[in-house]
Amino acid sequence: MPTKPRKNKPVGAKPDDVGRGLLAQALESDEARLVYADWLEQQGHPFADVIRLQLADTSAQAVIDRHRLAWITPLGSWVDDPVFERGMLRRVYGKAGAYAQQATQAALLPAASTFGIHKTHLRGPSKKLGGAATLAWTPELCWWDCQLDDAQLAELAGSPHLAQLSSLTLEKVRAGNPGLAALATLSRLRYLALPAPVHLGNFTASGILELLDRVPITSLALTGVNNLDLDTLVASPKVARLTWLSVATRHVRAVAASPHLTSLTTLRISSIDRVADADVEPLLDHPTLTSVYLKLWSPNQPTKPTPAMIARLRTRFGEGFTYETSGVPGIV
Repeated sequence: MPTKPRKNKPVGAKPDDVGRGLLAQALESDEARLVYADWLEQQGHPFADVIRLQLADTSAQAVIDRHRLAWITPLGSWVDDPVFERGMLRRVYGKAGAYAQQATQAALLPAASTFGIHKTHLRGPSKKLGGAATLAWTPELCWWDCQLDDAQLAELAGSPHLAQLSSLTLEKVRAGNPGLAALATLSRLRYLALPAPVHLGNFTASGILELLDRVPITSLALTGVNNLDLDTLVASPKVARLTWLSVATRHVRAVAASPHLTSLTTLRISSIDRVADADVEPLLDHPTLTSVYLKLWSPNQPTKPTPAMIARLRTRFGEGFTYETSGVPGIV
């Protein structure tokens, strides 16, 4: 019996409801992405080949170039090369205000709901970001210079488009504990970063602990929040599930002394001008750490660990130890 010919959809067509459900699962794992690729192939959509090739660590550039006009050109300056990574859009980036505009969302949504987005990387304040439907197709939102106060952070957290979000970076948050508490609606959140050159908000260690009690966060970055009572934070049993932590140098001793950071495997340390031997020596005896990233911003004459201490850290952590210096202050 002859096989019924398959009816191909236009190469720019977005999935139906079944496809959207599969794509939502595909945001979480490579295995689910392969299931989504099977569905795309059944629809005659050539992006199935891109997913399979990239997940097999094989170049998919020929397929991408063949469909560049339909897939990539409509995205304008919101994407950069390489456009796709492991079968999804690698990154969408730009100014938050422009991203939130209706015209931008209309241009981005067909691609986002077909390909998915590894990371949405935005910059600058915006009061309407929570209404951006494209956010529903990214597991990672990184928003620099967001300037969110309590009400704005609560509005963002209440967006119906953030249900899939597992990673959230909000730089220069101006919110307090009520704003942090609103993030408890993000039930899939595993990574939270609240970097800032100074502590602009008034959230406290107790606010972060309350959030840890309600959301299964395993990775936490507080670099730059120098006046936060981190000693109180790491003295709580609620930090026991953390496997990844990013702090400033002044907090390293508290981290090393905490009896509750028993799952911690990776520590990132950022400092301006000063990292002495005494600051990092306690890490040598930490029972679970396997990886340490030490970043020293040195616009002036910094206090650095001695070569002997660097050698001890390299011996203790092996390839898990990274030490970098930079002449430009910033945030890890």
